[in-house]
Amino acid sequence: MPEAVPEVTPEPEPQEEAVLVPAPGVEVKTLLAWEPDGRRVEIPFPAKDGRVLVEFYGRDLAGSTILGFDLESGEAEANFVSMRGEGGKNWDLRQSFDEEWAFRTFSANGYNSTGWNQGGEGYSLPNYFLNGGTLASLKDRRQYGGRWDWDACPERDLLTWTTPEGLWLAAADGSGARLVLATGQIGQQPAFAQRVEDCKDLPAEMAVTFMSPRLMDGGRVIVVDFGSPGSQMLHWGLAVLEIASGNVSWYDPFLLTTGERLEYLDDTTLLAGMSKIDVTTGETEKAWGWTLTGRGAIFSGDFVHYFGGERTAAGHELFACSMDDSQDAPAVLTATGYQRLFPFWNSAIDDRRVICEYEKPGEAGLLLVTLPE
Repeated sequence: MPEAVPEVTPEPEPQEEAVLVPAPGVEVKTLLAWEPDGRRVEIPFPAKDGRVLVEFYGRDLAGSTILGFDLESGEAEANFVSMRGEGGKNWDLRQSFDEEWAFRTFSANGYNSTGWNQGGEGYSLPNYFLNGGTLASLKDRRQYGGRWDWDACPERDLLTWTTPEGLWLAAADGSGARLVLATGQIGQQPAFAQRVEDCKDLPAEMAVTFMSPRLMDGGRVIVVDFGSPGSQMLHWGLAVLEIASGNVSWYDPFLLTTGERLEYLDDTTLLAGMSKIDVTTGETEKAWGWTLTGRGAIFSGDFVHYFGGERTAAGHELFACSMDDSQDAPAVLTATGYQRLFPFWNSAIDDRRVICEYEKPGEAGLLLVTLPE
């Protein structure tokens, strides 16, 4: 009887060593690192004063860790209270522009105000009777595209929110509630009339509505987006209401999809798609925070300098460019043996710095890449 031939286990294929090769003068620092586990990462708003906030959480979105990084040192200077939710993420981080460096965490109950080094005053949502009728609670309000559909400025005694009827304004305790902009006014605007007509037979959850208001210019104006929540193109346009006069300015469609957000650059300026809008003067200008090129997407923090990433024969490459030379700009960082390396959404911070998300065998994380001055 012939002897059994032992099974031969094939040798595993050798993996290419993961190596980063920066161009001369380029500095690379690891901000965060973790085992590849489906973790998601967000940079909730643009960097400010050389600092940036990073939020990361698991696939279930039920809890997150929030860290504050100093961009000069690349070190985590602050570890903020971790957020927890039931059934997914139910909080919204917003930058505060009336303080040197602070943000607010909006939830179903109100918001907490947090400074870089210490906490600030919070705000609790009231329960109140709406127009003397059924008790309505803002605590049960829904989110649109990841943002709660209310805002408050207690220092000016203001609370604003949306319902299917329209945009409301009240004192911070909920008293004196009044409808300041009716939903029906959207269809009266020529730019949106046909869209409203096309949506008239949709189910209630897809009906045209105002969504997430924001008090800007020190609480003097309310900016609110609108559209059909059930559609892929969630945001159609903006209405800007001057509280004192009641005047309303309407901005034509900018068509942000459900995965995109308005970016509030400061207390008077926002980026809606490719339009930068000054809500105090009404002036608009084209400003590409990101755009597609033949090499892929490129991202900017100052609307002048851009970063992009692409896969080449050499590996994953990061390049720095302007709008005019994106096709020819040389690589500033090459990663061999990496599964991915690309600029993080809206994190091209200025003319020299960008945050990249990377993954290599056994490790994922964020890199801060700084070009020479």
